[in-house]
Amino acid sequence: MSGGLSKMHRRSFLKALGAAGGIIISSGAWGCITRSMDESATTKPTGSMLYTITAKTKGEFADFMPMSSTVTPSLKDYTVDVSKLTGLDRMGVDDAGKKALAEKFFYLVPSSDAQIYDVYKGLGKAGLPAFVTTDSVLHAYHILFDYILRMLEVQRFSPDIVSLSKLMLDESMAQMESAAEPVKTAALKNAAFFAVALTLLGESPSTPSSVNGMVRDELALINAHEGFAKSPIFGYEEDYSQYVPRGHYTRNETLKKYFMAMMWYGRMMFASSSRMIQGRLKSRHAWPSSSRWR
Repeated sequence: MSGGLSKMHRRSFLKALGAAGGIIISSGAWGCITRSMDESATTKPTGSMLYTITAKTKGEFADFMPMSSTVTPSLKDYTVDVSKLTGLDRMGVDDAGKKALAEKFFYLVPSSDAQIYDVYKGLGKAGLPAFVTTDSVLHAYHILFDYILRMLEVQRFSPDIVSLSKLMLDESMAQMESAAEPVKTAALKNAAFFAVALTLLGESPSTPSSVNGMVRDELALINAHEGFAKSPIFGYEEDYSQYVPRGHYTRNETLKKYFMAMMWYGRMMFASSSRMIQGRLKSRHAWPSSSRWR
């Protein structure tokens, strides 16, 4: 960046940049568990996806120490007398369900409950016992994490990324006016890059006609999300089907806009050579059709 920013703008820029760094760091938390192991550890493949760990395994997240056991799990065959089970009628289990319980020891039925804990609440109101499974506890943690992430994205990350994008667009515009070629052309594409993000975030950036055309064409491809096409700004192929909001990003307009802008920032790269672009395209085309991964 050039020295065109005022001290106040520099402080704002650094604050926004720090927030953006927090976004990047938080996204990296998914990969906190690694598979690195101590050289003394011994792993023996069993012919399946299971491995026998015979020595202490060291990882960045935590160490794993195998524990010996002399217990051999065993369970004899048994039968269930459904007529002696209580609560089936109160739970709405029909004759087909009772037959399945007698033959297979479990019974599946469609549910209208929105969350796992709704099942337990219903059991409590009906005065019936509940078997709390581990997946329900993990699901509760997931719901809490998802809620915290949504609040951060709406209240902190989205406003900060707007501020950062505005500062970067202003600096790119200043470089367009003051710099000579080839920096001038590079600054023009930078301005288009940040103008696209700001528009996706719901802003209306003011840019010259030399930038408007690229921004307009890029946004048309993003909003159509019809698959691979050549980027009007960068000139390489991009999979525009990836810009469809999904998961909790469909809950409100702020999250939808944040999703598309961050997808734009995360996917588009400034390639220093054609080799980087070709490598990127090969890795992308190696995956199945993107519509299957939504």
